[in-house]
Amino acid sequence: MPTEQSVAYDDLYYNAAHSYEYDGKLYSGVAEEQFDDGKLRCRFRFHNGQQHGDAEEYYRTGAKRSVTPYVNGAVHGRTIEWHENGRIHIERDNEYGIMMQSREFDESGTLVNEYSRPDDDPMSVLVRKRRGGS
Repeated sequence: MPTEQSVAYDDLYYNAAHSYEYDGKLYSGVAEEQFDDGKLRCRFRFHNGQQHGDAEEYYRTGAKRSVTPYVNGAVHGRTIEWHENGRIHIERDNEYGIMMQSREFDESGTLVNEYSRPDDDPMSVLVRKRRGGS
């Protein structure tokens, strides 16, 4: 199984066509950033110049801070953010780059805010069209 290419995120170039390049070519692979102490801060995955796959962020402690799924450059799927204590802070459901619903929790795990995009919202209509419905 081939090893995925990995580069420093700062070495990528974001071009006018809204794609990421490395060494003059559309990038496919992993890009990472570290904290000053060398610990992993974030990891992004790319395919043909677009974010594709899970983007991960970490606290300095090494605990996971967030996971955001991308498909061809758009956030698509459930984003999860955690409090530093490990409890879920925010869950967002995204389709084609559009946030459809979210739930926010305090550090003890109590739901403090909830949002669902109304069916008649123009962005909801757009998502239904992209799904192939009306």
